[in-house]
Amino acid sequence: MITSKRLSLEGFNEKHEKLFDILTDEATYLHETATNSRDNLQSLVDLYINTTSFETNKVMRIIAVITSLGIIPAALGLLGSNILGNPWNIELWQVYYILFLFMLVMGWVFYRMGWLRG
Repeated sequence: MITSKRLSLEGFNEKHEKLFDILTDEATYLHETATNSRDNLQSLVDLYINTTSFETNKVMRIIAVITSLGIIPAALGLLGSNILGNPWNIELWQVYYILFLFMLVMGWVFYRMGWLRG
């Protein structure tokens, strides 16, 4: 507004107009630099969050594998510990065989999904 003379100031001449043009250019440059720096920092924060999220996903996959393979023995272990005197005709070695088979199947499923690969 000052350099376009929409606002009249006393004592404002050509020399001052050139100085105000220089100040306007510098202020514009500093504003663009600050905006670019803010955008770059925001990109770095996003990169950090994405990297952390990816690492968390890898850890959570391993925890899911361990948990699912641990639940099977816990559930079937209760069945295997009390097989005497029950109405079904099953022996302890059959319980362990079924347990081992379920664990192999779950391990194969997780391997096919790519969760066990490095």
